[in-house]
Amino acid sequence: MPEEKQISGWRKRFLANRMTFESILFEKELVVQKKESLYAGLAGAFAIALFAALLLAQWILRQGYFFSAGDAAGFRMAFNCLDHFRSGGIWNLFKPLSSGFGAPSIPPLYYLTYVPVLKFITADLNWAMILVNTFYLSGLSLALFIAVRKNRNNKSAWLASGFAMAMPFIVETARHPDHRLATMALAAAAYAAYINSEDFEYPSWNLWFGVFFGLGFFADTMFWIYMLPLVPFLISGLFNQLAGASILKGLVPGAVLALPWYIFAAASWALQYSSGNAAQKVFRPGLWLYLVNISSAAGLPLFLLGASALLWMYFSVFMPYSSRKIVAAWFWVPFVLVYFVFGARPEYLYPALLPLAMAVAVMTPGKVRGYLTGLAVFFLLVNQSGLAAPISLGRARVAGGPRPSKAEYRVAELMADLKSGISVEKIYAVALVGEDENFNHVSFNYLASKTGAAALKFSVYQPETLGLADLVVYKTGAFNTPRNDVSAALAREIYRPWFAGAFSQAASFDLPDTSRLVIYARNPVSAPPFHDGRHQFKKMNLGGLLMDEGSLTLSGFDPAKGLYAKAKLFSPYATFADFDIYGLNLEISDFSGISETGAISDIRLTRAGTVRILSAKVTNYAFERYLSARYAGLKAPEVRLAGTARIYGASNGRQVYGEFSLSAGPKVLELSLIDFAYDNYRLPGFMRTVFNFKYDLSGLPCEILFDRIKLENQMLEIS
Repeated sequence: MPEEKQISGWRKRFLANRMTFESILFEKELVVQKKESLYAGLAGAFAIALFAALLLAQWILRQGYFFSAGDAAGFRMAFNCLDHFRSGGIWNLFKPLSSGFGAPSIPPLYYLTYVPVLKFITADLNWAMILVNTFYLSGLSLALFIAVRKNRNNKSAWLASGFAMAMPFIVETARHPDHRLATMALAAAAYAAYINSEDFEYPSWNLWFGVFFGLGFFADTMFWIYMLPLVPFLISGLFNQLAGASILKGLVPGAVLALPWYIFAAASWALQYSSGNAAQKVFRPGLWLYLVNISSAAGLPLFLLGASALLWMYFSVFMPYSSRKIVAAWFWVPFVLVYFVFGARPEYLYPALLPLAMAVAVMTPGKVRGYLTGLAVFFLLVNQSGLAAPISLGRARVAGGPRPSKAEYRVAELMADLKSGISVEKIYAVALVGEDENFNHVSFNYLASKTGAAALKFSVYQPETLGLADLVVYKTGAFNTPRNDVSAALAREIYRPWFAGAFSQAASFDLPDTSRLVIYARNPVSAPPFHDGRHQFKKMNLGGLLMDEGSLTLSGFDPAKGLYAKAKLFSPYATFADFDIYGLNLEISDFSGISETGAISDIRLTRAGTVRILSAKVTNYAFERYLSARYAGLKAPEVRLAGTARIYGASNGRQVYGEFSLSAGPKVLELSLIDFAYDNYRLPGFMRTVFNFKYDLSGLPCEILFDRIKLENQMLEIS
């Protein structure tokens, strides 16, 4: 009673009025209905997810095999996981997958889900993505259902699932190979397990909580911000003898899988930090723009409904949802962190927008639940079908969503023009000039393989190697102006005299965005550009290889092919990618070039079959200069090359030592860590095996061949 006396009279009246109002709204919820079937409820939640998956599938199939650069990177990660699994079996799950000479920025759980689908069900990327993302959509829908049903009925829980599926960001994320879909599903599952465990009172739910909590960190490095509200309860549960054992049993699988990856990634992050690339200023927009971006992701009407319901749920007094405070914290803790720490990027907040759906389901009275369910179905169709273009109020999206973008680039016409001039008996190298998020070479390679044009190989080219392409596809700037973005240097080559001598325009057509697609085909060559024999030069830039005082020996010109059968290149000193090379000897088959001035020193490489390295040496001093320039945090680096590569240096006043082995396989270089020490700390042996880096040489514009590579006499020698 002393507490009641401390409450002012106006507040008592306000609480009483609220209690009366809420009791009128929710009076039917007090009536005990016959026991509802959990299995029927789960089936309904699964049906909701399946309906969303059908909308997802039709959008993906309409888009076809034309995906963005981000999607291309995701699919490449999935295939890398498949190759990783094939090379070492299930044990490779515990061995991190390297990306070149670095670490992937995303934990691989989501992409590992593709492995059984690609291996046993289908090799088609779009169908694999539909199946994988349907799995995660189903998990998300079931998790929200289970979380709400704890204190409500099946119909309320179905509303939570349907409302979530109607929010645009859910299915829009599922249209791509995006790991955040797994993050959302695992975050929802972890909260559902915690809510049903009643503060870790039930061991079976504790076990499932541990499983989802641990796997979440194997899916996303950002998973911790969504779990922060649960940390105090988790710590308390772990120190409870009964609850702690069941939680730990669930945590172990995720920890065993994630720990090697985080050790591997930590080394990559440390290298980024020492190179000075990690310290970037975070741009943070205004709070209003942050809210606009979030409301657009969730759909403005659904966001306003969800936010209002979440606020009401937190302060509700009649039949309060038992976990209302933890559900509210699931939203506002990441909301604050993402804004102040992570630059207010709305995609980081996606898993924290799920409480909006839960709040709407909890706080919707039975009398209006049917109407709100109908509204959710309406928005599900409008937002996720891809039939309605985005409708906005100011900057915030009200409804609708992006449509498949293939038609915007006239892809069918482009592929038809390219196929019309090729023969299936050879491979044609195609350069894309003006790549953007949707217009990218990886997407075109997959599209070519699916449309009977597997002879077309789209690749990345530098300005120095553009002449190696058989076909060039140039996407101009707006209104047919030259590009002035990251591809400007490559685009400038098209307007140079050498390009006009090597290529001619074959076709062009305008795009809806006012740019133009122009196709250039290689000109036939019948006369030798240079006579057979040895040609001396003082300086030459051949495909980015800068050489001094060398010679180029040409032989065996074939007028029918327009190629020299063989070219021998020698230079006592050359540089490539900031590395000094001594005693360079190359043998190039099927060679051709063109010179704007007629001088051999100005030759532009236009054809090269295979490039065999006969000899090349790189001294340890070149590696020391490279390390000094690349990693400012590594002081006074010293490199010793004798069988292995030993690196000595200092960082933050402490000594650093690393030893690596280098080996070469078919079209791949492999760098493996032998030993590492930082001051008095030595990396344990079982951790060293994690650091194995592979660099694929097959993606280069021409094939590179050599017989052996060795580290000897303070030199890297290739021969």
